[in-house]
Order: sequence, then C-alpha cells, then structure tokens
Amino acid sequence: MTKRFLIRALLAILGVFAPEGVSACQQATLQPIEHTVPLLIAWHVVSGAPRYRLVVEARTPEGAVQHYSDRWIVGTTAALDLPAAARTALRVAVLAQSGATGCDAADGRAYLPLAASALLDQVEHCPTPRLLGLHTAHPPSLQWHLLAQATAIEVEVWSALGESLGKESLPSTSTHWVLRAPKTARTITVSALCGTRRSPPALAIVPGDY
Repeated sequence: MTKRFLIRALLAILGVFAPEGVSACQQATLQPIEHTVPLLIAWHVVSGAPRYRLVVEARTPEGAVQHYSDRWIVGTTAALDLPAAARTALRVAVLAQSGATGCDAADGRAYLPLAASALLDQVEHCPTPRLLGLHTAHPPSLQWHLLAQATAIEVEVWSALGESLGKESLPSTSTHWVLRAPKTARTITVSALCGTRRSPPALAIVPGDY
C-alpha cells in the first residue's frame, strides 16, 4: 500500500476527494490575511512558477457559501470583493503551476484546507463615512464616499441646542442626501451601520442662511 494511496484514503474518510495531481501540487505559503476592502490576498514566491491557481471560498458561520472563485493569477497578489457579511470564514489555497499539467483538477475545492485560512469580522471595521462636502444650493445636499463595509447609512439632523430634528436610514449604496429639515437645522451627522455596529459620525455644518 503506497503512501499516496493512504493519503487519498484519509482524505476520502474526511469527506474530501483528492483528484489525481493534488499531491504533486506545490502550495504557496500565504501571507497573513488582514481585513481590507477590497480584500487583499498575498503569498510568497515559489521559485520557477510562472503563475498560481487561487481558490477562495467564503462562508458565514452558519455555513452558507457567500463567495467561491477559482482562477489563475500571474504575480503574488490578488484583490477580492467579498459580499457584505458580518462574519466570514475564509478558506484559501494558492497553488504553484509546475509544468503543463500541475494543479489542474476540475474542481478547485479539492485543494482547499479543512480549517479556515482566516476569520474576518467586518462589524469590527466600520469606519466613518468620508464626506465630499455640503452643497449650499436650495435645498442643501450632502455627499459622501461609498463605504463598502456598510449595511446601511444613517443621517441625522441637529439643532444648535443639540436636539435631534429627524433621522433617516438610507440604503448602504447611498452617497447623496438632500436636507429637508426645519430652518433651525445647524449640523448633520452621517454614520455607517455595519451589521450591528455603528461608525463614529461624520459632521457637516449647515450654513446659517439656509
């Protein structure tokens, strides 16, 4: 009984089918995965490899697959736009091409590790929206940069005495809002909601002659 047969038998017991060629594949070493938007995946160079096969699976803790991709990359970095999710378990395999037939199984899931390569907690990364400015037309309007982590945007209007004059929840893709508030409005705050977490607010001053 060969060593290769034993490895394949063990993978079968664990519920993972290893196709021909898997054991001959050389996996590149991943660099630590940090939360960025888009998500940046990087790995160390494998000498002589002209390109790399990158296989990525992202799941929620409940087990639903949110993202799966399998592609060839020239270089040692790749950027991914993952769907917005509060928490994601990420499994990543980077395979160095070796010759004409290396790492070419039809289903890239066969190469994925059993354990998660990284656990991403997007609710811990909910930055303040970056304002583009308050346009002083009548009525005034406020613009901000799109925030990829946000699941919603909340705009609130305040009086000079610090009293809330109204609050509005907007879709996460919103980047524009028109002020329709009493003349006593003096400040506007814009906050991002990322799952259950709220960002610190961005502040805009309403002109006195509004």
